[in-house]
Amino acid sequence: MFLINLYRLLFGYVVLKIYGDFPQRLLNLCAKNHITTWNLHKRQDHIELSVMIKDFKRLRKVRAASGVKIRILKKCGIPFVLSRYKLRVGIVLGLTVFFATLKLLSCFVWEIEVVGAKNISQDEILGLCKKHGIYVGQYIKNIDTVISKDKILLDSDKLAWGAVNIEGSKITINITEVKSETPQFLPSNIVATEDAVIKTVKVHSGNLQIKIGEAVQKGDLLISGTVDVGDRVNFIKSSGEISGEIERKITIEKTYIQERKRYTGLVKQKFAIEFFGLKLPAFLGETKGKFTETYSINQKRFLNKNIPITVYKKQYQFYEIYDAEFSKSELIDQIESEFEKRIKEENLQEITVVSREIYTFDDSVAVEFVIKYIKNICREENLIITTLN
Repeated sequence: MFLINLYRLLFGYVVLKIYGDFPQRLLNLCAKNHITTWNLHKRQDHIELSVMIKDFKRLRKVRAASGVKIRILKKCGIPFVLSRYKLRVGIVLGLTVFFATLKLLSCFVWEIEVVGAKNISQDEILGLCKKHGIYVGQYIKNIDTVISKDKILLDSDKLAWGAVNIEGSKITINITEVKSETPQFLPSNIVATEDAVIKTVKVHSGNLQIKIGEAVQKGDLLISGTVDVGDRVNFIKSSGEISGEIERKITIEKTYIQERKRYTGLVKQKFAIEFFGLKLPAFLGETKGKFTETYSINQKRFLNKNIPITVYKKQYQFYEIYDAEFSKSELIDQIESEFEKRIKEENLQEITVVSREIYTFDDSVAVEFVIKYIKNICREENLIITTLN
């Protein structure tokens, strides 16, 4: 039934009103002349039915023998829709320009996809592609996939294999990265990164040079990579975990009068549109004043696919600077907050505040913190071996 209805819409049909004396006569003539009708409805004084356009012309010829009258109630189908616009040149021209533009744009690269990049960033691959003539907006026939692939491979020592495939307006870059061979170990020592008192020791390989409770300085040898075996010396890669207690001073100073930032509520936005690699600003003039800016990139998509249109947006939030005056207690609170922030940022463990001294000056307040904490103080240092003949 669906195919029949589709056929009727494609070729057009009309809904007719048959009235006069004995309209049933026309139905008999339709059956005799093999004229197909459907949707017959008997009304009080007439009959309604539907008939194809090609059969309507024949129906008009047999009507005279029936003595009834025919009126068209409704015209349906694509032929009638097209006939309305056949004299509207603008629509025809617009459709022609649309399909011509679509055909033209399909000759350019719309999207580039990188497949197989794990350790190499996609931006690096896309940069190599652009350098050798593959980028969004490039004319597809100007791209030689074999030559471009060879140039990209020669230009990077991180790629072992590659292929450039063109699929319509999309280019797929398939790559295989060079496998990094694990280098053979080099003999090494473990040395101290800071002055500390040794708290815990865990040696995986090498010759331990210190004891728990011993004080060491930055650069002191903790684990040696030289091991005596009988009358010879073996050189090995040292490894282990040695934690030490470190004592450190942190001084933070704040002034009574400080510059502060206050947002005015004024927000401006600027846009730029990139179309097939051509970036066009959608604004005039420069932005003046004090402001913070945020930046966003919106890659447009159609039917779940990237299209070569990118919208760049900058948002400016304006502010003014003013002087704010604080009391001594407020400055101490600021210092305490900054101290806690530093501790979190450095991710220090098992912290003990040994002392806390407050110093007051004419225009500022300073707090000196003496802290102790536990930290892994191991740093690997390759052994330099020389042979004297």
